[in-house]
Amino acid sequence: MSIRIRANFLLWCCAMAYAALSSAAIQGDLIEELVAKSEPTVLIIEGLRADGGSTQSSACVVQKDGLILTTAHQVIGIEKLTGRRADGVTFPLSVVEIDEEREIALLRANRTLPAAAALGDARTLSAGALLVTIATPVNLDFTVATGIVANTSRTYRGFPVIQAELTAAPGSSGGPVFNKKGEVVGLIMGVLEEQDWVTIIIPINNAYSMLERHGVYRASLPSDFHEQELAPVSGISQVELRALEAYNNGTKTADAAGKAIYYKRAVEFLPAFYEAWFNLAVAAHNAGDQETALKAYQQALALRSESVEARRNLGRLHIAMGNFAEAIRLFEEVVSLRPAAPQSYNDLAEAYRKAGDTHRAITLFNEAIAQDERYTNALFNLGLTYVQSNEWELAYDAFERYLAAAPGAADREKVKSWMDSIKERLKH
Repeated sequence: MSIRIRANFLLWCCAMAYAALSSAAIQGDLIEELVAKSEPTVLIIEGLRADGGSTQSSACVVQKDGLILTTAHQVIGIEKLTGRRADGVTFPLSVVEIDEEREIALLRANRTLPAAAALGDARTLSAGALLVTIATPVNLDFTVATGIVANTSRTYRGFPVIQAELTAAPGSSGGPVFNKKGEVVGLIMGVLEEQDWVTIIIPINNAYSMLERHGVYRASLPSDFHEQELAPVSGISQVELRALEAYNNGTKTADAAGKAIYYKRAVEFLPAFYEAWFNLAVAAHNAGDQETALKAYQQALALRSESVEARRNLGRLHIAMGNFAEAIRLFEEVVSLRPAAPQSYNDLAEAYRKAGDTHRAITLFNEAIAQDERYTNALFNLGLTYVQSNEWELAYDAFERYLAAAPGAADREKVKSWMDSIKERLKH
């Protein structure tokens, strides 16, 4: 009996060891694939301090037209900022916006970039979740580190942060942190001074409002479109049933790339399946596959030419891809379909602003505000556009109206500091 028990125990140990090795191998393959896909979106940021000393940090490309996200403390007071890709290509950078409270900064390259990261949602993380970062500790360019979420309920300056067990040596600050789907869920802020094994991560959600102000959107289903299972009706064909099964599997899948696989299968079975094309576009955009998203939105519009949401999402995708003329065309169509919606004019104005036509952008932002004088997105964007046009008094007025319309705005102090700077400028 004891021999049989010992033999069974040895078999059980072998099985557990094999399972552990298999699991480790699968996770290793996942990380390798994630790094290969994500590394082109990571940059080294270099610059000079006022005393002439050099600095080095990390950053993440969030839009292929040159927008880059990093941590604020790495760029405040730094001159001659440059970015360097993994292939060695370097280029100058300029500061677009800094939010010291949230510890985030948005930079712009003077060129288009080959890849942009897919934006995730840090709220989906839980303790123990896998994290992968690609950052640049001093003299160790583009280093990969893995770790786990330790706690999701920490705060810094009143804003949410994530505590992680993740290596973060000097120079890693600003480096993107990816979840297992390859989505950016945060940026490395640094380690605690007296507990250097504790790494603090800024959730990507803290940057959403800043990113959206500059035309970077995380694709999502519109408010009047719900991703839910569809029930088959009687009399449908086997092909239609298989398309519906694939679609429903997509609605039940958690990660964007997995959803895209099922939705693509659904439209292969049933090319006239509008909902599947639309959801494929959203999932592909969230997974960072802009080309698939582009084709899927175009097909959705071919099937349902009156769809405002497909046009709006496609327009935002074109902005992300730097195709401003096409974005303008689509948002003009949205205006004609929804002329009473201030969002229509705000989106079109933002496309013109991104294209550099500030005069037309100002006209359209004012049209959005004429429809809703407390429409905060347009008021804020109007202020930014007046700053871009050096129309300081009008910028001050727009920001003042923005604060009056949004007294509890999270960026209130930052906007007030801008207004103080404008006031000083107007004195001279």
